[in-house]
Amino acid sequence: MIRQKNILELLKLRIAKGAYQHTGLPAERELADEIGVARMTARKALAKLEAEKVVKRLSTGRLELTKKITQKKQIAILVPSLRSYGIGAWIDDAVKGSETLDAYLRPIYYDSYDDPVLTDTFQRSSGVFFIPRAESTPHWVTRALTRHPKVVVLENDMSELGVPSIDFFTPASIHMLLNHLLQLGHERIDLINNQGPSQGISMRIDQWKDWCDLNESESSLIDLYTPGNIKTKSQKKSLKKYLSSASKRSNAIVCTSLETALMSIRIATDLELVIGKDISISLMDGETMAHSFTPSITSLERPNSSRHLKRCMEWMLDPNAKWKGSLIMDTLGAELFVGESTNPA
Repeated sequence: MIRQKNILELLKLRIAKGAYQHTGLPAERELADEIGVARMTARKALAKLEAEKVVKRLSTGRLELTKKITQKKQIAILVPSLRSYGIGAWIDDAVKGSETLDAYLRPIYYDSYDDPVLTDTFQRSSGVFFIPRAESTPHWVTRALTRHPKVVVLENDMSELGVPSIDFFTPASIHMLLNHLLQLGHERIDLINNQGPSQGISMRIDQWKDWCDLNESESSLIDLYTPGNIKTKSQKKSLKKYLSSASKRSNAIVCTSLETALMSIRIATDLELVIGKDISISLMDGETMAHSFTPSITSLERPNSSRHLKRCMEWMLDPNAKWKGSLIMDTLGAELFVGESTNPA
């Protein structure tokens, strides 16, 4: 049975981790419903916090943390609510980087670009790591980014806006993957994309095009993206049609997403193509998972970034510090993982 003492300990633990820095404490009814206790039990726990001056009641009736509790600075890592292994790795590295810093690091999830949590986070946080959604970033979000003095963008390059950025999948990294395939004897390397328009995806496609022009490669872009409907039978049908004849004109493909690479491997296997022999399949972002599949997938993989994220957080926590060096941290290039999915032509 959950008692008032248990609720009080839970709330204090949450407060110590900065859980209510942005939102304030929940109302007694919300708290009772969440934990599964009587409303009176939740009321007594909140009253105890108020008596201990951990929280104070506003004129609206809501409770907020006292200044004594909120003195510790907070760094937010704003991430899309649709999580991926890559986003999870960013959060893990940021947590490791923050271990010796006197600040709270809180992952905050947003559902869309008009989610009010975005504005609230930029207003209340000492520093913000921001991972954009797949679609293009609207002007009101870029305005908020440029107005906040301590923001670092992850997975995209927004250095042209004057915002420090970290993007592992730089032009040099993309070319490294394509050059590896070229060294294996693959002169034609088709690109398969199922991602919606975004700065990151556009950059990867542009770099593939630049590489093809530089190497006079007559490769093709197979774009499977359908607005508003990512996973469709028509995509699989189009991919099957392409792979049915791909090995006759091109036995190497690069995928912009892990989803597309896995779909390609499945369809190619159904077509009785031997992966790595009849067709080589590689991936621009392995999302830390490419090595774990059978066959393992040749891909670009993100390096450990905890040391670099710590440097960013130290800059965020010092109000007088100015950003030093290039706004794009391009020394953190992706690493090439050579899997079983690619072999010499």
